[in-house]
Amino acid sequence: MFQKREKTVDCTSVTSYAASAMSHLMLHKKEHYEQAIKDLAKASANVIKKGKTVNDVVTAIENSMKDSHEKSLTSLTSALGMAKFQNNPTLAGYIRALESNKGKSVESLIEAVVTDTVVMANKDYGTDLGDFNPAEYHVPAASPAP
Repeated sequence: MFQKREKTVDCTSVTSYAASAMSHLMLHKKEHYEQAIKDLAKASANVIKKGKTVNDVVTAIENSMKDSHEKSLTSLTSALGMAKFQNNPTLAGYIRALESNKGKSVESLIEAVVTDTVVMANKDYGTDLGDFNPAEYHVPAASPAP
């Protein structure tokens, strides 16, 4: 007579904050990155409390960052071009940081964001990480194409 509905938990905020965190990390915007991680940790803690697992959240973060990496790379390239165009010696350190970030793999960016997020979700929001150990986390290798 009555069907039991499975409770679905929306990870939209998690994926949005993950993409934002990656962009700020790549653009070397420390304060913005830290705020994005706080927002991402809080959103992650909320969806975990509503029934998602830590691994579900990590997968959502990984997928979001992989999907938005090209867009973030385009923003980075644009910011790098603008900084170089200004030809301001005080921007030399910023330019070096942007150039360094341009060469970073999406996997290394994901590992940084995931680790920062789950550590903060646990520390600041009391999220139970179960058997997930942030110190041992590595992005799974991509499956070879058939």
